[in-house]
Amino acid sequence: MMSVKKMIELYVTYELSNETWNMMREMTYHGLISRDNWDKFFNRCKDWCMNDELSAIVDGNGKVLYQRDGQGFLKKVA
Repeated sequence: MMSVKKMIELYVTYELSNETWNMMREMTYHGLISRDNWDKFFNRCKDWCMNDELSAIVDGNGKVLYQRDGQGFLKKVA
């Protein structure tokens, strides 16, 4: 089973891709991700979006969660 942490890492790595979201939802339908982990992931990430002006991932309140570093990689903000 895929952990919530790994699901989030994958989602961030692919910059909140709809295809990645849908793939993990399908994996839940096929029993590769537990329903409990999907629910935790969904509730945590459902309102995240890319903010191109900030080069960051922000939550529904505009809080920066991940910021691009000097090499262009998204890094978690402490």
